[in-house]
Amino acid sequence: MPDLPLDPSVGPGEAEAVPRPASSGVLTALTQAPLGIAIFDRDMRYLAASSRFLIDQGLPGDTPLVGRLHYDVFPEVPERWRDLHARALRDGEELSHEADPFVGKTGAIDWIRWSLKPWRTDDGQIGGLVLYTEVVTSSV
Repeated sequence: MPDLPLDPSVGPGEAEAVPRPASSGVLTALTQAPLGIAIFDRDMRYLAASSRFLIDQGLPGDTPLVGRLHYDVFPEVPERWRDLHARALRDGEELSHEADPFVGKTGAIDWIRWSLKPWRTDDGQIGGLVLYTEVVTSSV
């Protein structure tokens, strides 16, 4: 699969302004986690994603997503999920589902267990979201 181009709405130097995990060790641990984890800022731009998350989404495990908009990378994300993301960002609500159907680009249905939780900045403001995912199709 080819590299995904950077979002054209990100101006020069803006990607460097995206908050990063505290250390390269933390980032390495996150990317190697055996779980589907993605961390977003308030605009749903990727700050980090685990290899398992990428592979579960049909991408190579080393796909560079930092700074990319989630909905540009995955335009097939249903409106109901976009609404949940917005609600969590607006209200600070933690949301989850044990087996939610998702129709991918090919039309195939996967069942996803997911949990969505806002993360907060040092001053207590919502900084973005942490998304945990697991494909549970074989269990449904």
